[in-house]
Amino acid sequence: MKVKLNPKYIDVFKDLKRSAMVYGLKDLRRMDYGYSGKVRWMNTEMNVFASVKGDQVKITEENGKFMAIIDLGEETNVRVECASISSVVFKPMEWRIARNLEKYSSFLNNVNVVKKENNKAKSIFSVTKAKRLDLRGVTCPVPEIETKKAILSAKPFEVIEVLVDNPPAIRYTLPEVARCFNCRYEIEDDGDYATFTFVCGRNEGPLNFYDVKNIIRDERAIGRLYVHYDKVVDEKRVEVFSPTLLEVDGDAMIVASPEGRGWLLTAVVKDKKIVAARLDYGDTKLFDEDAVNMVTGSVGIIHVFYMRAES
Repeated sequence: MKVKLNPKYIDVFKDLKRSAMVYGLKDLRRMDYGYSGKVRWMNTEMNVFASVKGDQVKITEENGKFMAIIDLGEETNVRVECASISSVVFKPMEWRIARNLEKYSSFLNNVNVVKKENNKAKSIFSVTKAKRLDLRGVTCPVPEIETKKAILSAKPFEVIEVLVDNPPAIRYTLPEVARCFNCRYEIEDDGDYATFTFVCGRNEGPLNFYDVKNIIRDERAIGRLYVHYDKVVDEKRVEVFSPTLLEVDGDAMIVASPEGRGWLLTAVVKDKKIVAARLDYGDTKLFDEDAVNMVTGSVGIIHVFYMRAES
């Protein structure tokens, strides 16, 4: 949906604190990059992540139910992406945001906000970076996959710098990765993105395929799967999760997550049969059939990655 805006008001709408009511945001909390908050829609409160990159505002529901993208400009474009089955519910959100942009453009620009100086502390890891991963522009579970691979292929105490602009990865995924692999880390807010600096822990040995069921249950060992299955061979974006997505030939690992990273499913399969599976759903951990059954039928913007061992 298109909406005409005076260019001088555009910067106001990039300040999510000042313009929260325009986007229907409430309970905003500043993260290392972007915000967490809530959106109330159709008498339901949903947890969301909100961020700004350049002239684009993005609001993502944590389980991928919808993603609102606002490209600010003289002719601003508002669009809401969701599963087709949910379009009748979430598409009207485009109209509400567009109407609010027009209604509040003049009002918001006259609100005074005191800007605080951002005095960054000196990095506790002020050493030469051994490796840099630029993961800007990708969604979960890609930041998790690539960071785990980098840590497990690094030498003990090697430093890795990860650039990322996906709020769920910044808030949940990468801190979890650091804890799993006994890494020290720090985060810096660099405006359009955040920088994670990891000091790597110990390196793991090679994968024993017959021990996969035990490995997938151990948070400190599961990353070894990402070293063994180190090549992404296919990617799908689906609206409904089905167990048939796990039916692939040969030996593979499949990683699935909604746009907001509300849950993460990791499954190792061999000749269309599940060898082991794990679901991380907030503080809940489920395994094998229970893990798959829990997310079967989930509706939203869901990313599925297929990984195989590099031959």
